[in-house]
Amino acid sequence: MELKQPVLIIVTGYPASGKTSLSRILCEKLPAPLFSKDSFKEKLFDILGSDGRAHSKALGWAAIEIMFGAAERVLAAGGVAIIESPLIAKLTNPWVRRMEDEYACLTIQLIMDASPQELVKRFAERAQNGDRHPGHVAAEQTEELTEIVQTPFTPITVSGLTMRIDANDMDAVDYDAIVARVRDAVGLPV
Repeated sequence: MELKQPVLIIVTGYPASGKTSLSRILCEKLPAPLFSKDSFKEKLFDILGSDGRAHSKALGWAAIEIMFGAAERVLAAGGVAIIESPLIAKLTNPWVRRMEDEYACLTIQLIMDASPQELVKRFAERAQNGDRHPGHVAAEQTEELTEIVQTPFTPITVSGLTMRIDANDMDAVDYDAIVARVRDAVGLPV
């Protein structure tokens, strides 16, 4: 893949918005390495164990730092890195600024968006059907998420394209069009 500059692709949005689905497709279609907070967090659960919501949050912050470190190594080498997490703008903006300053990277942000009712419904279903690693203690988070999603997701400030993707109906998401827009923004053949 011939690039003019390193590229950071951030796939973000609230929990249960479809971030993982989109980021896996991007990883396959670009191709580029994917660094997911939850993948790192689940490895930390496996090694360090799980001890309730406070412990889960602490491991979540550690997983984000590990994800940022892995992505930075790819950017330093001039490549494309995809990160996937429900990132908080005010905490992530300084890191993105540093990546753009140090590596002159282009940053693209894809925000998966759905209604609060849809997000809570998906999250509750996920908690009940046991699809998530038990360390996430998802059942304890449903009430917390219900409150958080009432406010629109705050985007990160990036140098390149920001796209909000309507993910209320996951079957209607046009992944090919999203991949094409990302490839175009990066300067790769569509």
